[in-house]
Amino acid sequence: MKWFLGLIGAVAAAALGLWAYGAFGTKKVVIAAPERREAVRAVYATGTVKAEQIAHIRPEVGGQVMQLPVKEGEEIREGMLVIQIAEKEQNAAVAEQASRVREASMSVEDAQQNYDRETQLLAQGAATQQAVDNAKATLDRASAFLATVRATLATRRTLSGRGKVVSPISGVVTKVAVHAGDIIPPNMEAVTILDPTSFKVYAGIDELDITRIRPGQEAVIAFDAMPRMRFKARVERIVPQADDVTKTLPVILNLMDMVPNLSDGLTATVNIVQERTPNALTIPVAALLNHKGTNDTLFVVTDNNTLQRRAVKVGVRGEDYVEIVDGLRDEERVALNPDPSWSSGATVEIDRVRMHGKR
Repeated sequence: MKWFLGLIGAVAAAALGLWAYGAFGTKKVVIAAPERREAVRAVYATGTVKAEQIAHIRPEVGGQVMQLPVKEGEEIREGMLVIQIAEKEQNAAVAEQASRVREASMSVEDAQQNYDRETQLLAQGAATQQAVDNAKATLDRASAFLATVRATLATRRTLSGRGKVVSPISGVVTKVAVHAGDIIPPNMEAVTILDPTSFKVYAGIDELDITRIRPGQEAVIAFDAMPRMRFKARVERIVPQADDVTKTLPVILNLMDMVPNLSDGLTATVNIVQERTPNALTIPVAALLNHKGTNDTLFVVTDNNTLQRRAVKVGVRGEDYVEIVDGLRDEERVALNPDPSWSSGATVEIDRVRMHGKR
């Protein structure tokens, strides 16, 4: 479980805390001054950009590619021609199958006549029951074969005219796997089209945090390809199926801001906002002794450079900064990286590192 403390306001005034000893044994300490900012508690996760509208063009008929008027990276509108397959072979297959149907129909007629004849002869005592049964079996086989070839003909007639494929969506062509003149088999993926307006961010939320997530929650998203930029999003829906290995659940977020040059597959850092505290009093996490719970301890450095152990109440807690709800004033200073062995009243020497003009 990770928490993120969003920072809206001034850049943090902090420094790495350290202890050393001066010439006379006086402890040296780095200090930081509290800062006012908006503190944001959020559930942190990593995610991936995915397009929810992707068309994989797979012509149902095989044959030679006669037209391929699209190129990778080009925009395409719904209904525009994507690929044209020559239908000469398909038309020939339909004609051949129709011929088989005619032949099978003739066989059924012959078998029916033979069966009728044998039945009449049996009634006259001029044929055996075995002859009638054999004629019936022949008729049944011929009828079954006729049904099969008729079904095949219907399928091939359905495919007739399927060599011309148009785009089912508007978007951008992201992949062209064939060339004009190629002979391709049926159902081969020839062209891929993606609708960039359907981009969503799919984030994997830890099972320990998923109960905190609900549709409509605000989120802040950063992309590895644009590390200095932040974009607004909202939780759209939660997929109730945890990954067996990572124990995370997919959460789909809808981007509220226009993101330049967004692409399918980009990696994103997602922070789903749980709580906002405007004008919060914050200090570096490095100033706390325990780093957990709502109650903690820190050391204030007084005006006469002595340590004062102080119990404080903690609010929003982040990875770098933490909100102090009670126990500290804006004008006070805190020592970084405190040690449990420190005691109130000890005199310290403040390190001469200046942070934004504050000691």
